[in-house]
Amino acid sequence: MRTVQTPALKKAVAAARRLWLASSPRSEGPMHLAIDGPGETGMTTVLRQIGRIFEGILRDQLPPSSKRIPVIHINTPLAPGSKLDMSIPFAEFLGHKHTKDPESGQRSTDMTGPICHVMKTCGTRLVLVDGIDRLENSELKTAFDYFGYLAAECNVSFVYCGPGSREIVNEARRGKRPVTPGGGSGGVPTLAV
Repeated sequence: MRTVQTPALKKAVAAARRLWLASSPRSEGPMHLAIDGPGETGMTTVLRQIGRIFEGILRDQLPPSSKRIPVIHINTPLAPGSKLDMSIPFAEFLGHKHTKDPESGQRSTDMTGPICHVMKTCGTRLVLVDGIDRLENSELKTAFDYFGYLAAECNVSFVYCGPGSREIVNEARRGKRPVTPGGGSGGVPTLAV
């Protein structure tokens, strides 16, 4: 089935193009975006469409490469308590084995180094993070410190998706989560669905 071109998906096309321009070597650094709206309104569909469009733009603009991984799509991990927990969804997406010995039950190893290496060598420019609203207040600093590290180290843009994502992202970047829903001006650009 083809995706119906709704107004939100048309905005997604424009957002993907802006992200492409913002992530070019001539830009001042990666641009981040929040996809926000009520639950069950198609935010994940819009998120995935942005990834597909972005990848298509890269495919049209750059020489072909079977090793290129331009877009990574993860779900926010449940109860991330450390950098190690944040690295697991990236490792799984990239196909890295991330446990020392799964049968013995030994804890996973931090995969940040290998993840950064792959992202840099395979030309990753965009990370899609679905379910940002599942993070608890106490988990925001860990998650956004990790995302910020990857953005700076690998020069990648992030798109965060979930109900209330605009406020979550803006407040997490300031170190706190909003107590009540609502908006303010400024902060991360937002695509409302």
